[in-house]
Amino acid sequence: MEVEESLRLNGFLYERPGNAYLMVYFQGNAKKLQNFLDNHAMVLDWGCNVLVTDYRSFGKSEGELCGQDQLYTDAEQVYDYGRSLGYRAEQIIL
Repeated sequence: MEVEESLRLNGFLYERPGNAYLMVYFQGNAKKLQNFLDNHAMVLDWGCNVLVTDYRSFGKSEGELCGQDQLYTDAEQVYDYGRSLGYRAEQIIL
């Protein structure tokens, strides 16, 4: 997903028919998407659709993370992407 012009975060969206909620999953510090798949994939069985991304400059995400404010801005962009998929605010779990 694009968070700035020409800057993309790597991630994936896991959806199952019938799941009404979207969990936007933010991993721990310095973790990559592969860590999610290796150690946290059990959340895929919790009855929610899941959106997870690598942080800027981690894994296959582009750019360079230059501070906490930038991290928050990217997180808001990920949330907004979830909303653009048709989920209402009350259907999104962070």
